[in-house]
Amino acid sequence: MFEHTSRNYPMISHEEQELLKNTKVAIAGVGGIGSWVSDALVRMGIGKFNIADLDLYEIHNLNRQEFSTVDTVGLPKVEVVVQNLERLNPEVDIRVFEKGVQDNNINEFLEDVDVVIDAVEYFEFHIRRLIQNKSREKNIPTFLNVVAGFNLALFTFSKDSMSFDEYIKFDSSCNESNFTMPFERTIPVFPTYMTEYLDPIIMEKIFRKEQPITNLCTAIA
Repeated sequence: MFEHTSRNYPMISHEEQELLKNTKVAIAGVGGIGSWVSDALVRMGIGKFNIADLDLYEIHNLNRQEFSTVDTVGLPKVEVVVQNLERLNPEVDIRVFEKGVQDNNINEFLEDVDVVIDAVEYFEFHIRRLIQNKSREKNIPTFLNVVAGFNLALFTFSKDSMSFDEYIKFDSSCNESNFTMPFERTIPVFPTYMTEYLDPIIMEKIFRKEQPITNLCTAIA
């Protein structure tokens, strides 16, 4: 019945495996975090997905992104990821949002979803707030990961927790266009060893939002 997930038992019971099969997960972004999460969830037995990403693979993705190869450079990430997930489980049900998450499709993206994986780029603040606030409005729990070096911070937001805006201290006096998620909140324990390796020029560009935060990440994390 669950041949491809049979080795999950007894850590995951047959009843729990059936529950996973009928669970729908929305993944926003399938880059350095979302691609690995999608792979793990399909192998675990999650049977339904909404997956959104508007980016194409670039050569510098090779150091950390699952499914990224020389042959995929220039191809849509979501297309490549879905093809690989279907190789893992041909019966997996995936709805693709090739234009990413936007204001005009957020309700469709969250339709009938049980859990949200927020894996959009760190500085995509409007989209992150859109995902987090709409999910809270619909009573859907979200998971947000932030990576720095070999360290990982995992945040869970639900109806029983403080909101995303409360956690990052974003209120009516703030403006999305010039607001940056505070590192002391998203990376509460910044790895001190990184100061020995980081190029200060790159760090300055990251803080000016001229370079993605992925320079702080490694595949091992």
